[in-house]
Amino acid sequence: MTEEHLTDILGTFDAVDLDNEYQRRTAVKPLYDYFQILILEVAVHFCGLNRNSLKNCHLKARWDMTQSCLGPIEDPKRWDEPIHALHNIRSSIEHNDYKVPSKTALLQIRQRAPEFKTWILGVGKRYYKESEGFSFIQKYSILSKWYIGQADWMIHLFGDKAPYCVKREIVLPGEEHPYLSLKSLRDALELRNREIGSIDDLNQDDLDNLVELVKVVERLDARESVFLRQNVCPKCGRKIAATQRQVGGSPDDPTPYAIIYRLGCENCDYEVDSESIEV
Repeated sequence: MTEEHLTDILGTFDAVDLDNEYQRRTAVKPLYDYFQILILEVAVHFCGLNRNSLKNCHLKARWDMTQSCLGPIEDPKRWDEPIHALHNIRSSIEHNDYKVPSKTALLQIRQRAPEFKTWILGVGKRYYKESEGFSFIQKYSILSKWYIGQADWMIHLFGDKAPYCVKREIVLPGEEHPYLSLKSLRDALELRNREIGSIDDLNQDDLDNLVELVKVVERLDARESVFLRQNVCPKCGRKIAATQRQVGGSPDDPTPYAIIYRLGCENCDYEVDSESIEV
């Protein structure tokens, strides 16, 4: 990653005619790449995360993993809004040939891009310097808390039963499906995190539970991404489709006051993106 490369990426975005609806769709790519590359390189070079694992992650997943490292240095939550917005914009145009992102939304993210670069490079360098003094327990705590959060999100998204995207995985007789172990693993780790204060408090079960939770979470995240690229719902196996619904209107004035766009499963509650636009 070089300054010139990042400047060229933003220059590509700036050269696009944002008044043209189709060009607005193409403008998402350089903006998305800018944030993707910055987060990847900071995560790898300053936080010590695995490049190959992150390369297969979408923007939100990369950001979630990276901010779990940067959080103890400086609260990264103020960047959640633009990063999540960009992630949703990109997802919506990938799954809907006619989806046109808002010019205002793109410009708002573009305006914050240089500030984000300055922030993440600065905090990343501070993490690299300060983490040299982190104890093994501190690193264990950061990693386990992040994966507990990931497990919570997946349980919220998919529910108590193994979702379609991993349902057919081979399970040996007498063993439960790996997905069903998510809650017990995250509960065990959360309970132990309150009790672990030093390396002497850590036992083999703590390490085994964390390793197993990482495997289950990463496997599910990868399978979810594969199914979404095929426009297949990872939760139930039906089609991912774009729909729109009008809100408001009356017999005297049938014009709606808003239109709700939704990208998600045509059968269940799995949702990739939704947006409400005032008419």
